[in-house]
Amino acid sequence: MTGDNWMLDSGITCSYDGDVIEYTDGVVVMLVIKPFIVEGQLLFFDVKTEDEDDYLYEPSFFHAKNWEEIDEQFRTYVGERPELLLDGSVLNCTYCKSGILQGETTGIATFGEIQRSQRNPDLKTYGNHFENLDRNPTIICVACLMDLNNDVQEIWPDGVCHADECPEGTYVRCWRSGCEGNCQNKIPE
Repeated sequence: MTGDNWMLDSGITCSYDGDVIEYTDGVVVMLVIKPFIVEGQLLFFDVKTEDEDDYLYEPSFFHAKNWEEIDEQFRTYVGERPELLLDGSVLNCTYCKSGILQGETTGIATFGEIQRSQRNPDLKTYGNHFENLDRNPTIICVACLMDLNNDVQEIWPDGVCHADECPEGTYVRCWRSGCEGNCQNKIPE
């Protein structure tokens, strides 16, 4: 960047249009997590690769205005999808209202802003910090997350699922009935 704008550039781009996200822009971060109740509190754990070294689904950032457009498109797409009501659910999907169990792959879209972190005296560098400003984040079940990614806005090129199941298995949440993800309908690699 040239001129004075280099001070505003967070180094993060919007996953919708590729534009630079500047510090203090309104943004939505999309995370893929697994919810668990731990000592009576709902906690979110990142979905990581098998070696626990990295995110399985990279966090994605969107300018708030772009997320609003995606949200509107997806609400129209989902329409009146039947909800999967479930005893023991710890969350409900914002879009289809289906229950989400502990440990199920879930999306969470949270509004906030990117801020420059205070300088780290050991590294002598600045970093970014996401300041969460959202008391009511958007919760997205794995079936809606898959549809959002496949049909409205691709976020993760390799797709989204819970446990390597086929798309039909994701819709019906086949793992709840003991399926190990070895579906006959699995898309060949």
